[in-house]
Amino acid sequence: MLQHLRTPEAARYLGVSASFLNHARLRGTGPTYKKLSPKLIVYSIDDLRTWANSKSRCSTSNSGPSRA
Repeated sequence: MLQHLRTPEAARYLGVSASFLNHARLRGTGPTYKKLSPKLIVYSIDDLRTWANSKSRCSTSNSGPSRA
């Protein structure tokens, strides 16, 4: 089952503010989203997980992805 969350629910899911998601969407640095209408933005849970996993780091001085 494909489940989509609106911005406030997606923000709660990620533990960030809706404002953070709005700004990240404008900068192109946030999770992939779908624009279903001019005012309706939704995020799939899979896309939220993928985006969050891409943010893993192994050091605060390392700006690149974590090493496996």
